[in-house]
Amino acid sequence: MNHIASGLVSVVAASLIMTTSTASASYSFSVTQTSEPAPQYANLVTFDEPGTPTGWVPFGLYQSVGFNMASTDDPSGFNIGDVSDAFPWLGTGNVAYASSGLLLRFHHGGARRVSFQGWGDAGPAGPFGGFLVWILDEEGNVLSEYDTFTPAWDGLGNTWYNIAAYGSARVQYLLISNKGDEAGDTYIDNLSWSLVPAPGAFALFAVAGLARARRRR
Repeated sequence: MNHIASGLVSVVAASLIMTTSTASASYSFSVTQTSEPAPQYANLVTFDEPGTPTGWVPFGLYQSVGFNMASTDDPSGFNIGDVSDAFPWLGTGNVAYASSGLLLRFHHGGARRVSFQGWGDAGPAGPFGGFLVWILDEEGNVLSEYDTFTPAWDGLGNTWYNIAAYGSARVQYLLISNKGDEAGDTYIDNLSWSLVPAPGAFALFAVAGLARARRRR
């Protein structure tokens, strides 16, 4: 797993080599892989939006919409491009990709729901293959690790993933990666998520609720 840990962004760089999950009665996560499209949430990036740059892009490209993303091999950024010439069955238009894997950080307290399409050539799930979907906290601790997925490749397999956080859980850091030293690039498309409202937003919601109640009186 050292190739995954070698280039991660900031706080998770040193601690990603851990392979144990933490558990708590107050939170839980689920990750599902399906052939049918996963739910679309409040925010959506298809990497085909007008003005989207292609080639190597900086990790902060999408900060204004609520997340950062970087390659696990180079925390300065990741790739966006149309790879349909080489892989005509992969995505529609542009996809985001990087050698080995991608690390995402969701802002404003994290995300409650995340969905995306994913591809990789790591082969069947097992000790030396498969697809990793890890959820980490701000300290780099692995909250939940899912490494039993066989990634879609060459037009075969299920491409959609859906992540749900329950209780007090939230997805702050998300690692999506091929498993194994010989695996190639990891590709994702149609990334969608819903953020946990910032603390100030809860106060705003409360005020709005009081105002509605008063109007009904």
